[in-house]
Amino acid sequence: MYKGVEIEINIGWSKKISKIFRSFLVFSFILIWIFSPLADPFLISKVQVQKAEAAATQTGTDNNGTARATDVNTFAGSSWNATKSTAGTKTLKIDGTNIRVVSAWLEYSATMVTSANITDVELGLDVSPGPSAGNNVWLDTINRNGQGLTNTSGLSGPQIYVAANATSLFQSQTDADWSSGLAVVGVAAVTGPTRHLQTMKLVLTYEQDYSTIAHNETKTVRFPMGSTKTADCAVSATCSFTYDTANRLPDLASASDIYDVWFEITSEGDTTATVGQTVNFTPSINGGAAGTAHSALDPATALADHLSPFIIYRPSVATNNFDPLVTPSDTLDIVNGAGVALSALTVELVITYKFSTGASVQTETVRFYYGQDTTNRAAGAKVSFTGPNNSTTLAISNTGADVKNIWFKANGSAVATAQLQIFGDVDGGGATAETSTNANVTSANPRSGGTTVIHDMSSDAASVNDSAPVVTGAYQWNTAAGSVASAELYITFTWSGSSGGQVTKTVQFYGGLNGGSMNYGTSADGNEISTVINVALPETVTKTYRSAFLDIDLLHSEATSLTISTLTIGVNGSTTLAVPELADATSEAFNQRYRKEISPYQFAGGTDIGWPARTFNSTVEIATADEISGAARLVVTYDAAHETKPIFSSATNQTFEVGGSSAEISPITITDNAAPSITAANDIRIAIATSSVNMLWDTSVAAASLSGTAWNDDITSNSITYEGGGSVAVINAANNFEGSEMLVVSGLKFKNFSSANSAVSGLVIFTGGVNDISSDATDSKTVALYGTHSISDHSGLQISNKFNGASSYSGPLFKFRLVPAGESINIQSFGLNIDTSNIAANDITNSQIYADYDSDGIVDASDNAVFGSGSVSINNGGVGSIVFSSGLSTSTARDYIFSAAVSSIGSSDELSIQLKKNDITASGVTSGFEIQSKNLDGIVSANHFLAVVFAGGAPIEPRGQGAGLVNNPNVSIGGGEEIGAEDGFTAPTANGTGLTTPGNANNWTSPSNAYSSDNSYATAGTAVAQDYGNFGFNIPSGDSIVGVDVKVEGKGSTAAGTFSVALSWNGGTTYTTATSSWTLSTSDQVFVMATSSDLWGRASWSPSEFSDANFRLRITAAPSSNTVSVDAIQVRVQHQVTGGGEGGGGRSALPYAKNFAMVDEFFNSFQEKLSYLLKMVKFN
Repeated sequence: MYKGVEIEINIGWSKKISKIFRSFLVFSFILIWIFSPLADPFLISKVQVQKAEAAATQTGTDNNGTARATDVNTFAGSSWNATKSTAGTKTLKIDGTNIRVVSAWLEYSATMVTSANITDVELGLDVSPGPSAGNNVWLDTINRNGQGLTNTSGLSGPQIYVAANATSLFQSQTDADWSSGLAVVGVAAVTGPTRHLQTMKLVLTYEQDYSTIAHNETKTVRFPMGSTKTADCAVSATCSFTYDTANRLPDLASASDIYDVWFEITSEGDTTATVGQTVNFTPSINGGAAGTAHSALDPATALADHLSPFIIYRPSVATNNFDPLVTPSDTLDIVNGAGVALSALTVELVITYKFSTGASVQTETVRFYYGQDTTNRAAGAKVSFTGPNNSTTLAISNTGADVKNIWFKANGSAVATAQLQIFGDVDGGGATAETSTNANVTSANPRSGGTTVIHDMSSDAASVNDSAPVVTGAYQWNTAAGSVASAELYITFTWSGSSGGQVTKTVQFYGGLNGGSMNYGTSADGNEISTVINVALPETVTKTYRSAFLDIDLLHSEATSLTISTLTIGVNGSTTLAVPELADATSEAFNQRYRKEISPYQFAGGTDIGWPARTFNSTVEIATADEISGAARLVVTYDAAHETKPIFSSATNQTFEVGGSSAEISPITITDNAAPSITAANDIRIAIATSSVNMLWDTSVAAASLSGTAWNDDITSNSITYEGGGSVAVINAANNFEGSEMLVVSGLKFKNFSSANSAVSGLVIFTGGVNDISSDATDSKTVALYGTHSISDHSGLQISNKFNGASSYSGPLFKFRLVPAGESINIQSFGLNIDTSNIAANDITNSQIYADYDSDGIVDASDNAVFGSGSVSINNGGVGSIVFSSGLSTSTARDYIFSAAVSSIGSSDELSIQLKKNDITASGVTSGFEIQSKNLDGIVSANHFLAVVFAGGAPIEPRGQGAGLVNNPNVSIGGGEEIGAEDGFTAPTANGTGLTTPGNANNWTSPSNAYSSDNSYATAGTAVAQDYGNFGFNIPSGDSIVGVDVKVEGKGSTAAGTFSVALSWNGGTTYTTATSSWTLSTSDQVFVMATSSDLWGRASWSPSEFSDANFRLRITAAPSSNTVSVDAIQVRVQHQVTGGGEGGGGRSALPYAKNFAMVDEFFNSFQEKLSYLLKMVKFN
């Protein structure tokens, strides 16, 4: 299918054309999108037309303080300047696929200042990438022969308007070029008079492939602006114009999506009192940055003349300037500086922005021809507009159309002080009263330009929202007679854009009247200007005519006096429009706008437009000797049938965890249209948009739960099949759906959640069969896949007690590891829990966390501080927190070290530090969802205390760090970097075949080197096992077993690989499930493989199972292209007397001599473990 889009881009005002535009660029694009033709050209078209315009410079109009000289180039890029490199470039973007420009033209306007004949106007462009990138390509030269555009006896400062064809410069660009943006510079030069206030627009019409899958496009919409002034804008006055975009831009997601915004400002400058006057006015958004003054000089002629300045003002897009999402209603303030009053001041707001075609509500602006009078009218004569095709009954076919703004734009010209009044009524004489707008033309000789009047009827827009609204209008000259006036109607409305169906759209095509020389002959019989206009409406369906007309700007010169003459305008030899000109006794030149309607018969042979492209020939002829030039646009408004889509919606937005298990879908409801599209021949296919959602259907689910009006009628089986490797679920349709039938699908599952994605419409349906590649509807709900993170122990040892007798300490106190999974994470807030005894908040200072990049457990030069500074708070109970001031974005599993200074440490002072999952607030960088740690609370902790000797009581067997806490797998509980000699731990004395039970694993090299920590290692370079035994346990038969602790000191030849440990209670016949280590480093680490209450997956152990005949430890290497080395293995059995109580407790088989030194060591260790246990209990 094809799609048409209109885009305008403003460029500015300028000088000669071997150069390009100067201080300001505004471009107008008309975009036509092309889609692959349907097999049957009369099926429903999948076309959706948009409009888009984009400003080409930051300054808009050429605001140079002095006039641009004759025959000197001025350039328009990012600004206007006489030097091309200084002017810079304007970036132009179009989003789409297979973009092909079918028509492009450059429009130029300026206000003449000095009294001189215009002998030529030159226009050019430099487009990169393009056929002549870096060079000025001259598009056309407007040659003036004979007398020229004006004579030397007088020039009334006309605004000239010309255009030139630029299509050839936009044929070689790729989609990637358009997506990244073209760099464009325009150039203009005028030979003859000097000039002010140059503008340029580049207009493009292009074709583009269409897709029903929601995607981004660009468009332009317009809004009228109501004036707070009912009379002229006096000198030194501030005249304000209001705009209101509230609820008018529903498909604008962010201000950053605004590609361009500008205000088009027209006015009349009254210079009746004296010659050589100026206009000087400054526009700006209320409260925003100050605008630039726009000034122009009235020609210093013998006549008291008149200016018609036209400017484009482009504000910045930002809060306090232009941001319709923050401040939807605001004013444009125009400060009229020294000079003359401004009459007939009008403003239109133009916004170009990116939007999604999946937006449920969208905005559109359309245009209708409304009238061109053919008789000059006396003052007080009210003349009605005829409306398109002689009807004031309009049609807007878009689903859910809601008119927001409606306005007439009318043009006329006077030769004396007069008032042009425009009338309008949005319900054709119904309950809504007729309203009007007056434009005062106060100059005695205003023939220099055609007056523009905007009559805004938006306050009554609600009355237009019926099936056949009647909008009437009229014009009237007051005070004095005026020339024939013309008008068109603009309507901006919102509609249910994602629903498709019939849409009304407007596109434009170049119809310049210039053809190279742009020279009109001087013979009395008159010559004809003829122009070919190529029109492309490439949708492959019958279109419906709504309106078509030539929108013509005609520049007219007169040597002596202008007598009543006639302009004859025709199209394709059809009935012509004869427009009489108004007589004037002065020698003047003027520019005026005319509108010539093209009837349905002339345009398409009727209201149905059955062709995709057609060539029109337009003609303009004057009945008396004179010189004219100009440019025209062919404006077409018509209906085209978009595909009417089924309604497709999941019950809720859905979220899934990356790496998570198969999960059931939210129920899906599919409702066919009143004109149904689901058939038995093509079935229903629900596809996952795998380019944006990283999951698949769970193909093990062979049947769905189905309900709704289509179930058991047109859908008779709940069996589900799958295609596309699990990306498409197929529901078989037994019969064609009837209008508006509904099917509810549930019970299916998704799986393979491979990577994170933001919330997007992740499901689409196809109703065109197995080969259908254009989806029919997109899920109105979203699917997001989010990552996780986990908190774990530092790769090295946890920090042991640092309160070792000194009254202060400064350095590392706690270590941990953060592991993002599935996506990068943004940590917004981070804190640590602390529990203290006799420590105040101000005793803890310089709290800081460092990223331990080399995982060496030491804060060194390569480790950066993160999370900002820590703020300590402690309540009266000694419980508190350390909250850090900054967040962190990370995608990498990394170790961290908490460091602080602690002062005033005394006897029995304690500081316990713990990190829980709720201490971290984080979100996924990709998904945007809040992410919590998958770990349980209290997984990482450290304890510091200054011990005090207890008096009395029997020691209690040490029990590790407390039931319910996950121990640090790399902690040393008294042995430092070596395994040490902690209470109750004993080493093996036999291995492999040295054990009594045959068949034991004996596959490591030098296995006996693992008996003691002496830097001699048992090694394995492959995934093999080694058994150890004869630990020498002697546990009383009546004791109960609390847990089995295992410590292993080991390393890798490189920082890779792991090992695992399993235990046997029956001489190696059966082993527990193995517990794996963390990744090995290249230096020794002590791995605690279980907690002190860990029974290794068994319900219970008996003392006899720890005899040398029964108990075995098997260690299995898992190298990763390296060698696993073990220096020492130790095991401790936690046991106690059955029924034992406080003060007694169990016994320990300790393989060391019981001398007084060992007793003292035991009591110190006991105090440490007891304090630690109590703190951990308090935490939980």
